[in-house]
Amino acid sequence: MLAPNAPPGTYTGLAISGGKITLSIKPQTINNKLTVSAGAVVNVQLNLDQQEVSDAGDDSPYGIDARKMNLELPEILEFHFSGNGRTIDKAGSASWELYGQKIHFEWAGGQQTVYDPKIQRIFFPFTASEEDLVIQDSASVFNRLSGSAKIHKSGWALPVAAIDVSMPTAAAGTGEMFMQGEKGLTDQWAGLKGGGFALNMPGFLAGPGQLLITDLTAGNLHASQFLKLWDDGKNKAGTHVNLTFSENTPFFYVSNAGGQELLMTSSNAAFQIDRPVKVNEEPPAVRSLKSILILAAGNAGNLIYLFDDNLILDDAQLNQEDPVVPEQMALALSNALFKVTQPNGCLLFGSLDEDFSKVEKGFLFLTFGLLAYIPTLPDPYAANLGILKRQIGGPAAGRLTGSSSKSNQITAWLVCRVAWSGGMADPVNAESPADQDQVEVSFHFAPLNNQFAGISLDEPEEEEPQEPGLPSPGSLSPVSPSSPSPEGPHGGLAAGLAAADINSPVSRLAGLDFSTRITSLPAGFTTSGTSRARMAVSATHAKPLPDYGSHWDKETNRYKRDLFALLDVSTHADLFGISFDLLTRRDFRVSTATDPATGESSSSFFPVQVKGMDVVSAGANVKAFTVPQISWEPVFNLSPPAPPPDGPIPGDPAGGFNYYPNDGGPSHILNNSMEPVVLAPLPVTNFLLDKRKAGGDFKAFSFFTLPFGLKAAALLSENYVYSNVSREGGDLSEVKIDFENDMQSGLQLRMDAGVPLREGDSKMFMGTTVQVNNILDMAGNATGNSTLGGSVSSIFNREFFYDSNYAFELFKQRGVPVTRMDLSGYGASMFSNWLNTKAAIAETSQAKFDVFVGRCSHEIIQVKSILYPWAIKVVRTITLFRVSSGYVYRFDSGWRAESDGKFDFRYFIYEDNPDFPGGHRKAPSRSSSQKNVLPNSRYIPGLSGPCTM
Repeated sequence: MLAPNAPPGTYTGLAISGGKITLSIKPQTINNKLTVSAGAVVNVQLNLDQQEVSDAGDDSPYGIDARKMNLELPEILEFHFSGNGRTIDKAGSASWELYGQKIHFEWAGGQQTVYDPKIQRIFFPFTASEEDLVIQDSASVFNRLSGSAKIHKSGWALPVAAIDVSMPTAAAGTGEMFMQGEKGLTDQWAGLKGGGFALNMPGFLAGPGQLLITDLTAGNLHASQFLKLWDDGKNKAGTHVNLTFSENTPFFYVSNAGGQELLMTSSNAAFQIDRPVKVNEEPPAVRSLKSILILAAGNAGNLIYLFDDNLILDDAQLNQEDPVVPEQMALALSNALFKVTQPNGCLLFGSLDEDFSKVEKGFLFLTFGLLAYIPTLPDPYAANLGILKRQIGGPAAGRLTGSSSKSNQITAWLVCRVAWSGGMADPVNAESPADQDQVEVSFHFAPLNNQFAGISLDEPEEEEPQEPGLPSPGSLSPVSPSSPSPEGPHGGLAAGLAAADINSPVSRLAGLDFSTRITSLPAGFTTSGTSRARMAVSATHAKPLPDYGSHWDKETNRYKRDLFALLDVSTHADLFGISFDLLTRRDFRVSTATDPATGESSSSFFPVQVKGMDVVSAGANVKAFTVPQISWEPVFNLSPPAPPPDGPIPGDPAGGFNYYPNDGGPSHILNNSMEPVVLAPLPVTNFLLDKRKAGGDFKAFSFFTLPFGLKAAALLSENYVYSNVSREGGDLSEVKIDFENDMQSGLQLRMDAGVPLREGDSKMFMGTTVQVNNILDMAGNATGNSTLGGSVSSIFNREFFYDSNYAFELFKQRGVPVTRMDLSGYGASMFSNWLNTKAAIAETSQAKFDVFVGRCSHEIIQVKSILYPWAIKVVRTITLFRVSSGYVYRFDSGWRAESDGKFDFRYFIYEDNPDFPGGHRKAPSRSSSQKNVLPNSRYIPGLSGPCTM
């Protein structure tokens, strides 16, 4: 209505003290709305109510020019409108006294209002009483104007905005007075050298308590401003930024009566800094063109804000490069090397001293285009970079088949933050100056669409927000162990695993609630004599042993596979390292999450983040990693298989030397924590120890080797649960011994077994143990034989690894027959003698391991069964022992009788016992004392191997 060319949907408001509206035709009410005909003329007479200046900072040296300004805005406005248009009838006079000059303004009658897009206001033309604008008294201590300029135009300006007409807001006032001048004025702010800015077409917008000066063509090619940054005594030249300006640049200045002043323009910046540094210890060059510069002054302090987000293009323009080829460089953190581009973004924010010559406390953010991430360790290390080789090695690196090189693609932004503050003495060096700056460098990631996402102006916090997109422990729906499933009696557990991504190993561990899933024996399992007899019979095999190694790898590889692995080879971390695999997905990308409570956003280079100078990730992604714990040395077998026709039995090793293809692979300790941990050996091991000590829902999962072809996976948690009964779980602690002369033991992790499921068992771990049939002959050919032999391997693996009658469980209640094991980067040490004092049919009765720093000195595996149909109880013992020469020998006792053959099939059964959730074993009646039944020609059903009585 007042300005037809105003943006559609916008309105202006005026505060009034009174007025009158008259209509030439009586209005009608239509649909509850007062409606006038198109030919009606509406006359509006408004008495305007000028806004009073509030919150004036009378004692402040800042904003003084706005406070001293005396402004009188028009007091009346009269206009009429109809369907044919509108006409301004009258507007009251106005005046101001600004910078010591008083000017009156009268409405230029006959001129209609228009919308001025430059000032984004409805403009009423007014005539000024003076021809020139003369600066007579500029009192600001921050920004001073001088000179005079011819008045180009002046008027009354009303702001416009889009509002909800159904719920209009109150009008803020009665507008402002606007004046535009020509050349002749100069603006000089604190700290500016080489002369002030020439204002070529300045605009003055004066409202109650506030003055705005704008000029889109201001500048001074010779002006500059030098700002010192941090000085911590490490760089004699100090650090600084030099600001220069062009002769044609936008300029904005605001003075507020409340005691604040703000100036904004664009500048060229040249930084001289000493951090961050590249791997050659040189800082990157940081130069910009036409950066946004904001200077603010007030009682709370003086501030600077300098921003530019296209430094690469600016640098190319300065160097006259075409096409633009960003410089590549490398930045090193404590545990990572980043291949990056030269800086592309710069943000300087901080508080200035009184002279506007030094940033006393501030933050400098530099963004680098991230090209590659190479994990490292603080000390000497060996590495397997895995798929990360693709970032640096071209098309074939890290991939067996063709792939395109992405080594020159920016995948994210690496943001460096340099934070400093002054006036603090160095606590280490008492002789350092008291005003020495304290400087801290840190990094974080930002997504490609926002270079400065997630920047913080706060002091570093101890805790980082949880990574977005990662499930919390126990987030999978609990599955009842009794739930029917087509996959077998333990289908409930299988269904729980299926609920997670099958390609995300640790998520399956993190999501499982062992207390609700592994709680009872499979449905249909009984302890009747028939069932036990069937267990014995099922052990019969005249065919070769199954490939236990392949089965083990199939079930465990997803937990042991690594995207990359780093092994510390120094004595600082004692041959411990870390390996890494993604919790829920296998791709690297930046993700951004918003906290619904605070609205704050956090970004991460999924799934790693940078905290300070360290790369961190959720604990579940990071594994403690070290060498194989026990050497699988050649073994000389003293018990060759029986010759035909009674032998050889499949799986029994040949006489003489037997060899192994390797030592079983590295050791890993995984966990289910979502809290961040630094990707380095000592922080990871300390993290595991602290979390296990704290207990709760934390679970660690250890994959390690035992002597001569044995592999195991053990659960380390505060409690094991069976049938809703809790018992003490496996523990993880550190063995630390101090010696004389400040000598300490190396890093050694102690694993202690938990309370067993059944009475009569020694302490043991939940988990799985397998005897792999991986013996090689003299020529290095696989034989399919096992160190324990065919019968004993079959019994041992069915009990502790896999029974084909039931679904596979990696973490079984009775899983690892070990009472204690100490892990170290130099090999394991253990003196474990696990006993099952009431072993029944086809069960292991003893598993003994004596190991000294990775070398096994003694191993005993003993199993028990019966000779059918006489029910003679028999035992077979496999013994491995080391002699003084260092060689290891194997001896197989064969099946030995322990009782008379009186057809007594009685054995221990399990009864409910709160002290032992798996049951209390009830002893049978005593059998007769027949002794010395030696195996020779009859078969023991289910065990294979001839025997005679």
